[in-house]
Amino acid sequence: MTVCAYGQEGPWRGRRGFDSLVQSASGIAWTEMQAAGSASPKHLPCQALDHATGYLAAFGAMVALMRRAKEGGSWHVRVSLALPYR
Repeated sequence: MTVCAYGQEGPWRGRRGFDSLVQSASGIAWTEMQAAGSASPKHLPCQALDHATGYLAAFGAMVALMRRAKEGGSWHVRVSLALPYR
């Protein structure tokens, strides 16, 4: 399993990050600012991308185990913090 901030491909593939940074880079904080009528970017009140990425990683691990049981072999799961926002 590989978990990263911005994805495995593209110009930001090696860039480190965490939930609040991904919210800012992806435009979530800007959208929240507009919705709240605020003058500055606002992050979500919880680390939603961390949670969603964890759920996707767990689901991917279960699917990989199921495929291994049915088909054999090994399976690599790749998820990123930016993936749930796409």
